[in-house]
Amino acid sequence: MKKTFVMIAAILGFAAAATADNLIFNGEFEKIDAKGKALAWNLIAPKTAKAEFFATGAPDGGFARITVPETCEFSLRQSITNRVTANTKYELSFWVRGVNFKGERLGVLLINDNWKKSAGIRNIKPTAEWVKHKMIVTMPEFEKYAGLVFYGTKAQGTVEIADVELELPDND
Repeated sequence: MKKTFVMIAAILGFAAAATADNLIFNGEFEKIDAKGKALAWNLIAPKTAKAEFFATGAPDGGFARITVPETCEFSLRQSITNRVTANTKYELSFWVRGVNFKGERLGVLLINDNWKKSAGIRNIKPTAEWVKHKMIVTMPEFEKYAGLVFYGTKAQGTVEIADVELELPDND
């Protein structure tokens, strides 16, 4: 009986660990504070840009909507400094869609101190339907800061991101 209990506890512990693999906190944007801001996410943009967060409506949970009425630079970011290791490979995945979005560049990157180095995807072309992106990226060297950033340059329109995940790749 005791062996069975220990085995069941071990299996349950493994299952719980398997669901906690995402290194991005609130990657589904479901945890929203009283002011309507998604926990752990920070928008850097001109005052004309707007970030809205929805706890539901995406393929797997909530999403972030960035609206930029005038051409500008924006970024929605999260610190991952204490959750990643430099020069380590990770699997990065997320969903994107857009409405009347145009820009010089739209991407999702892992960045280091002062954005000196980065790794990820820099040429996303959002469509009206949700599209999933998935890739293996290597976290650049960093000293004090590592982050995940969703960004646009010379951007205008509306773009949404959902179900952001950063995990160690399966070695199957």
